[in-house]
Amino acid sequence: MNKYKYSITLILIVSIFSCSTNLDSEEFIDTSLPFHLKTNTTNSETGITENNSEKLSVNSTKWIGINEWFNKNKEGWETTPASYIGDTYITQGEFRMIYTKNSEGVIISFEDSKGKQKQYSKEIGKDELNFLYKE
Repeated sequence: MNKYKYSITLILIVSIFSCSTNLDSEEFIDTSLPFHLKTNTTNSETGITENNSEKLSVNSTKWIGINEWFNKNKEGWETTPASYIGDTYITQGEFRMIYTKNSEGVIISFEDSKGKQKQYSKEIGKDELNFLYKE
């Protein structure tokens, strides 16, 4: 009987943590402020990683693209406790988004209205965020 209770408890815990969440970007993005975009690329000739940073001004093409992307991607976010490294980082205040070019996943983290740190992941199309790399 003890094994039975343990199995049920484990199933319940996995079910709770594997449920997806809907997120509204208004909870963690201020649409009156710019974003900061940082990309890391490897120079094909030297093999050295190069860092590129740019400020995405309000209403710039990439700024609009990020906000439109979040408006289309409110569903299907899953909590994740892991640490992640990517080649692209978008930040604004306590908000951070991590992405790797042509990957099929994205991570966001932010501080909620109660001051608690939250982190979510989402499966996405392979090139959904590649607009971030265009000049």
